[in-house]
Amino acid sequence: MKLNISIIFLFFISFILFTNISCTKNSGITILEPTPDFILDKMNNGSWENVEVLGNKVIINNSDISGTYVFFNNISALIGIYEKENTVDYLFALPFGPNLYTMMLSEKSRKSIEKIGKLIIEDNAGIIIKNISDIILKYRNDENASFEANEIFKGVNITEEDRKAIRDELISLRGEFKSPKVFFKK
Repeated sequence: MKLNISIIFLFFISFILFTNISCTKNSGITILEPTPDFILDKMNNGSWENVEVLGNKVIINNSDISGTYVFFNNISALIGIYEKENTVDYLFALPFGPNLYTMMLSEKSRKSIEKIGKLIIEDNAGIIIKNISDIILKYRNDENASFEANEIFKGVNITEEDRKAIRDELISLRGEFKSPKVFFKK
């Protein structure tokens, strides 16, 4: 099965989030997950070209995704999901390093990220992130590039049933993720 590179971009970001799992393994120490205030503070403290952040709102100008977005939810307090005013579209916003990485999501794609995350066990997440990183680097200059879905699972120990479920979910998402953008620091 061939997949579009924009799908893998969002898939990659989602796996980064799902690996942010509580650190209670054999240590007896519980590290609490940050609250949504963590991502809101990070967004408010950022400064990116064509992006203005006002509390729980993100305003994007001079872009094909221009508009006002209101905070909807967060994933592991590292990524903000913002709902575009007067629509059912969502902005996936990841402030990472000096830049802001975004992509438009439909409601279907937002829910699919959660489903896929539940199918991946912690031990495989690192391998999948590496595989997806390799795919992104390989195709980074070609938004229309496609690749075999099996490239994601190279070296991963998950059941064939789970692989099929992830593949089926990815197939159903064709065309759901739109407009991957990077907004650079001012």
